[in-house]
Amino acid sequence: MWRFLNGAKEKGMQCEYCIAQGCTHSFVSGCSSLKVDSIKKHEASDSHKRAASIEVAKSKPKFESIAFTYAQNMPCIVVINSRPLTDFSWMCDLDCVKGLDIGETYNRNHKSAQVFVNAIGDTEFNKVATEISKCGFVCLIGDGSTDYGIQEQEMWYCRTSRHGKIRTFFIGVHKSEKADAQGLVNGIKEIVSENLHLQWNEFLLKLIGLACDGASVMLGCRAGVRALLKGSAFIDNHLLYGISAGTFN
Repeated sequence: MWRFLNGAKEKGMQCEYCIAQGCTHSFVSGCSSLKVDSIKKHEASDSHKRAASIEVAKSKPKFESIAFTYAQNMPCIVVINSRPLTDFSWMCDLDCVKGLDIGETYNRNHKSAQVFVNAIGDTEFNKVATEISKCGFVCLIGDGSTDYGIQEQEMWYCRTSRHGKIRTFFIGVHKSEKADAQGLVNGIKEIVSENLHLQWNEFLLKLIGLACDGASVMLGCRAGVRALLKGSAFIDNHLLYGISAGTFN
């Protein structure tokens, strides 16, 4: 009935709530009276009520504030819909006009939105790294494109299987200063190190395939990405398949 009581015989009855809050009375040092009236009087005291409210509040789950939830979700909505992060500012202003209280704690600008997006990205990449670490093998899937600044960038995925379930993970995008094979391999190394926080040799030991568009820079037998990966000292004795248009090469 009284969950806050600790009835040790050598000390008498003690109130765990009051002990935790550093109160000074007989139910902290040990009350020798075992009467119900004594317990009820203590339960009705102001010091016990204050200590109990604090301890009960600690045990309850912590709910995020509306402002934090808003600042966390809205940048994701902007990114998912392929909109620039600068849209975050006017979206905040619009919601304020509609009467939604989003608080003043978080700055309503694109830099604040980028902080949340980066934090969410780090969390998701950590999940991917954990899954890859548990798998016995991975296959790299990649392709390049040119952005509006006419800069070459490569997008990379990892496909693997664990417990009979095939899964594909996005591991990152890298902008290459030079779109040759060595530049692409350096980009893969950077993604594995910075996004997944995995050791390069650990990743290579799991790598068994490279799926791409069949360009010579990717599958060239002497100086392509596959040749550079296969020639690594870490996987010299491993098979590394080049996969193009669904065909093993």
